Amino acid sequence: MLTNALRHGVPGAAIEFREAWRSGDVVLEVENQVVATPTSGGGLGVEGMRSRVAAVGGFLEAEALDGVFTARARIPLPAANDVLTEDA
Repeated sequence: MLTNALRHGVPGAAIEFREAWRSGDVVLEVENQVVATPTSGGGLGVEGMRSRVAAVGGFLEAEALDGVFTARARIPLPAANDVLTEDA
C-alpha cells in the first residue's frame, strides 16, 4: 500500500499511515493525495494488493474520493493458542 502511495501519489505530498492492533486482527490504512492524471503502471495495483492480503486470510478496501486515495487492509491474527501449538 505504501509503494502504491509513493508511485501514484502527488510527489512530495504527505502519506498518512495508521495501524490498529486488536485481539483478532490488525487494520492497516494508507491515505494519500492522488495525481489527477493516470500513470502507466508496472505493477499489479489494487488487485495485487487485494490478492496479497487475501493470501493471509484478510481483505482490502480501496477507493479514491475527492482527490484522496485510501487503502484499508484487515488482516486476521492467529490465536495465541495456535501460535503456541505451532512452536511446540
